[in-house]
Amino acid sequence: MFSPPIAVLGTPVTATATCPAGKSIVGGGYELLGNHVLLDVSADVNRALNSSTWTVTASNHVIVALSSFGAQAFAVCA
Repeated sequence: MFSPPIAVLGTPVTATATCPAGKSIVGGGYELLGNHVLLDVSADVNRALNSSTWTVTASNHVIVALSSFGAQAFAVCA
């Protein structure tokens, strides 16, 4: 799942990925999207939310936002 693009200082974006019915999380990850090279973006949260959902929350930590970014979460299910 993609989060909406944003670049406001300290404002987080969150994305989640959910396993199909009957499957459980065995791992996961994320990708930051957009031209975040001009920003200071980092993932604040990157973990299983529960037994079937992976979540990532990322924030911009620079005052001057010259571009926007988003996040995509990935779930590895079994």
